[in-house]
Amino acid sequence: MIKKTEISKRKLFDGDEEKCLKKIFEIGNQKIRLIDFYNNPLRQLKETDDESFNVIIKESNFNLTNSFIEKYISEDGLEVNFLKIDNSIYIFSYGEYQAGRYLLFLENIWYYPGKKKMNKEKFISKVQSGKSCHYIYKENERNENTGLIKVWLYNSQIVLTWEECPEGQQYDESLYSKDEVHNFNNFEELDTFFNDNNILYANFSS
Repeated sequence: MIKKTEISKRKLFDGDEEKCLKKIFEIGNQKIRLIDFYNNPLRQLKETDDESFNVIIKESNFNLTNSFIEKYISEDGLEVNFLKIDNSIYIFSYGEYQAGRYLLFLENIWYYPGKKKMNKEKFISKVQSGKSCHYIYKENERNENTGLIKVWLYNSQIVLTWEECPEGQQYDESLYSKDEVHNFNNFEELDTFFNDNNILYANFSS
């Protein structure tokens, strides 16, 4: 189970949104930009890690403002977003606090104590249990683009989607360098695909 890092809520930015978009925030040994998590509303964490999502909701003072799309806001009335990096989940709140005045807070950091990296056996077990496994890579990790590889089980078929685009352009499909869907009959076929494309099980999360 994830645990909360005992840090105080930290204001990262107060001002014009254009300036916020250009800033790089140093948090520990990580350099993070607004676009890294801007399109990651907290509700999306439930899709890939419902256990962690439930713990964070239970122990945080976030309010659900719309049960239909599950929009969570902070005590300051800002939308809550998240960013997963390695074994940590960074929780941010961001939005327009007053006309033209945008605030960004680091609400907290959660981590997985002693969490082991994914391996082939664990990956197969996760997918067979109905969970999805995903691999998000950043610019220069595989090439000049960012990407998402996602694997799940559907109607007894193993489905893999692979999307890749310039950083921050995931909503403009015309800029995608990859937009692939693959179906496999078994994990041996998937394993061959991984080997052919130099994809490592250790890079995946669930």
